Amino acid sequence: MDQPRRTHLGFRIGRVARLLRLRHEARAKQMGLTPAQMHALSVVRYNEGRSQRSIAETLDVGEVTAGRLICRLEANGWVERRPDRHDGRVMRVYLGKGAAGVLRKLDEIAMTEEREALTGMNAADIDHLLLGLDAISANLGRPIDLSIIGDEN
Repeated sequence: MDQPRRTHLGFRIGRVARLLRLRHEARAKQMGLTPAQMHALSVVRYNEGRSQRSIAETLDVGEVTAGRLICRLEANGWVERRPDRHDGRVMRVYLGKGAAGVLRKLDEIAMTEEREALTGMNAADIDHLLLGLDAISANLGRPIDLSIIGDEN
């Protein structure tokens, strides 16, 4: 009896995502960034002026945890908190003066990881891969939200 062909799609996508994340986190760790700090900094980068509560929701952590992360980023000069113009109880988070250098290094890490991950694939292969991932996401009922990483194309 013929067995249906199984692609193990979820396993494959999950494994690739995990490998990319682990490699990226290991390189960021050499810069002194924890994975949580790196993610929080990325959220602020592409969503400047959001409230701490909104950042906590995006990170899927509690407000206290997000506040601690933001405190550590602020201590390094990577972000700064400012009171909301209309409600002084609400703190809005912006990139700090020291963020440019660390963000440049994180971009270099990401580009290196992407280059290494896509080795051996030509431009058409890469385009098909990206279109396929977008289609899978749409089929599952939720388009991929690229705004968190600043790629809205």
